[in-house]
Amino acid sequence: MADVRSLPPPNDSRALVRELRALAGPAIATSVLHTLVFAVDRAVLGHAAGPCLAAMQIAGNLEWSIASVFSAFTVGTVARAGFHLGAGAPERARAVVRLSFAWAIGMGSLVAALGFFLAANLRVISPAASEPVLAAARAYLEPTLAVAPAQFLALTALATLQVHGDTRTPFVVGVATNAAHLVLVWAMALGHLGFAAGGCAGAGRATALTFLAEAVVLVLVVFARGLFRGASSIRSEQHEFWRVAVPTFGERTLYHAGYVTFVAVIGRMGDVVMAANQAMLTLEAMCWLSADGLGISAASLGARLVGAGRVDDARRCASLAARDAVAVLVSVGVLGWLFGDQLLPLVSNDPLVIAEAKRTLGMLLLVQPFMAMGTVYGDALRGVGQTKVVLLVSSLSALVVRVGAVTLFGPVLGLGLPGVWLGSTSDWIARTVAYLTLGRRTWAKLEAESRARERAGNSLEVAA
Repeated sequence: MADVRSLPPPNDSRALVRELRALAGPAIATSVLHTLVFAVDRAVLGHAAGPCLAAMQIAGNLEWSIASVFSAFTVGTVARAGFHLGAGAPERARAVVRLSFAWAIGMGSLVAALGFFLAANLRVISPAASEPVLAAARAYLEPTLAVAPAQFLALTALATLQVHGDTRTPFVVGVATNAAHLVLVWAMALGHLGFAAGGCAGAGRATALTFLAEAVVLVLVVFARGLFRGASSIRSEQHEFWRVAVPTFGERTLYHAGYVTFVAVIGRMGDVVMAANQAMLTLEAMCWLSADGLGISAASLGARLVGAGRVDDARRCASLAARDAVAVLVSVGVLGWLFGDQLLPLVSNDPLVIAEAKRTLGMLLLVQPFMAMGTVYGDALRGVGQTKVVLLVSSLSALVVRVGAVTLFGPVLGLGLPGVWLGSTSDWIARTVAYLTLGRRTWAKLEAESRARERAGNSLEVAA
């Protein structure tokens, strides 16, 4: 099988759009499926005995944060493997894949080793939680963190297939494993099909088995397609790989630190605002996942275009993906604004929570174009290896703009949940403006580097 899908013709915006959309549809669906794993766990555990649902507020967020930070190296997979594929050097791309797999095992093993220590010390993270809630969270985290090597291998295989232009296979695998997970968590958490009702422990084991199954299938696909084999040494790729990946580790660590502070600020505003914010985030989730799917497509396609020396097409690819994302997210935002009265009761039955959330529906619509552009441009810049720029923008925006603006409009001015969303919208506006401003210099720099490589290659040919 070919190493990679062929690139669209040069300077053909219509072909770029077709390729982006062909990649984005399955990528969006795959992102939704990954999110559904924890959503299903929460939904099922809402019917389990004991404080399981409260425990998932601790365990689910921790699992998500750990996976996000420690899988940052997959950005290096997309950027460096994509560059080599575009440059016509599949052997070097496969060396990057082997390096990524090695780091997946290493990082996963580290998380698994530290996982039991983390689970045993949840009191430090959640000092106000009751002991039954902490025990239930511990029971969920122990099996899911123990299979971190498998989870990270699955994420690496997923990134490998995406950068080779295949977003359909991860989608098909995601459908199958999510269906299996639904049955497993229903049986193991609630005690069906002959299983004892395991609550959070049963849900954790079911989710761990899902991670294992997904890893086995995706890794086998990568091996079967020959995307792992090769003679090139991984040592030659380490410097450039970590030049891309290390800033992403920093970015995600600081982002989650900012998010924790953001949540703490909202917590000062009372239970109704906290619950209403969760209800609004549920409506927003589909919007963000759509933008992220288009961003993933722009990153994987852009990496190959830069490798092929087509920097202008890579820049155009990011702009076209952002345009599509704005159209999709604004459409979804309009639907949320128009039908909020019908949608909000699906996620909460508290009249006070629903009333507070309704006051914020206009902000849900306002944020969509900026969230679309900020998400896509960030992913596109990561894909072409410009992770230092993303680190600077994302960290300052999350830690300074978002936290500062939410504090001002929320607790200080007393605007309630609309103030919280006005603050987070300010973050997305600042992020988008920064990406557009710094992006011009970044694309110009990439163009200069591409021309330098071309001149060096021409000089070698003449010398030969």
